Parts: sequence; structure tokens; C-alpha cells
Amino acid sequence: RLAIGVNADSLATWFPHAMSQAAQGQPITFDIHVEDQDHSANLLREGRVMAAVTADPQPVQGCKVLPLGTLRYRALASPAFLQRHFAKGVNAAALGQAPMLVFNRKDALQTRFVQRITRRPLAQPVHWLPEAHAFAMATRAGLGWGMIPDPLAESDLQAGTLVELISGKPVDVPLYWQYWRLNVQALHHMTE
Repeated sequence: RLAIGVNADSLATWFPHAMSQAAQGQPITFDIHVEDQDHSANLLREGRVMAAVTADPQPVQGCKVLPLGTLRYRALASPAFLQRHFAKGVNAAALGQAPMLVFNRKDALQTRFVQRITRRPLAQPVHWLPEAHAFAMATRAGLGWGMIPDPLAESDLQAGTLVELISGKPVDVPLYWQYWRLNVQALHHMTE
């Protein structure tokens, strides 16, 4: 059994495929711990997992690190929400009033986007919604705007059910695979 820390958006998009590939013909089972990519390395430090998908490129003591790639997020809303809250543009005043969806208290993506646009922190209304598919569904339904990874938003963007708050302003999150330096066949197979 492999205990692995994975951020919710990876778990909702590409990671199950990697799990399935690793388990093909192997006696591997998984114990998945969902943790924000900015905090998942802590699970390694605490000894709770053997590997983690993390945004931290610095190896935890006793671990190796491999780059996985980048997960791109976009600030998205329904067209009606965009018209209702940002008719006069996406600026500090509008961002300060428009309800924002945030995954959990460790999720800093929306704050990073707001500070990038306004150059200052804001205290806007927040809906906390800690489930990736429900987060996208609530954004689509017009509850608020939020940062959604491209793999979850691709069909909505093509259909026009979600639109970018500001086109061409994604937030890219580099991801890394950190894993213990142990000679464990299942862990080696998952890493491959």
C-alpha cells in the first residue's frame, strides 16, 4: 500500500490515470491523502506519506524530487456572473465586491490572482467549497468566480459556459513528485 499526498485538482484530473497505470499487473493499493500542493511536502516531513505531488521543488530530507510539469489555472466565472459583477471591468473595486470561491483555507490561488491584478490584498466575500468538481459546478452556476485548472475547465471554456475574468492572465503552478529514497518496488513503479 502506497500512502501518497495529492492536491485535489490533480486528483480530479490527471492523477487517477497515473494510479491506474501503476497498478496494472502490480499488487499496489493506494492510501491517498488530499492536501494543498503548497502544503503536501509536510505530509512527507511528518512521515504520513511515502510520496507527494507538491509545489515545493526543494527535497524533503530523505526524498528525491522529479518535476511533473505545470498545472495552469484561470480566473473563471459564468458569463452572467461576469456581466453582473464586472460590467465596468475587472478592477480592485469590482474584485472587492464580487463573491469569490476558495477551495479551503490553505488555497492561495485566488489571492495570488487578486494581488497580481490589484497589487494589494482585498477582503472580498468568500464561499468555501472544498471539492474540485463541486467548485467548478458552483462557478458554472454563478455562485462566484474562482481559479479552475485547465483540464477541469476546457469543455466549459469551449462551450462558453465559463469565461475568463481577464483573458491571458493564468496562474501556473509547477508540480513536483517528491518520494522517499527507499528501495520499495511499489514506490519505484509508481514513480516510473
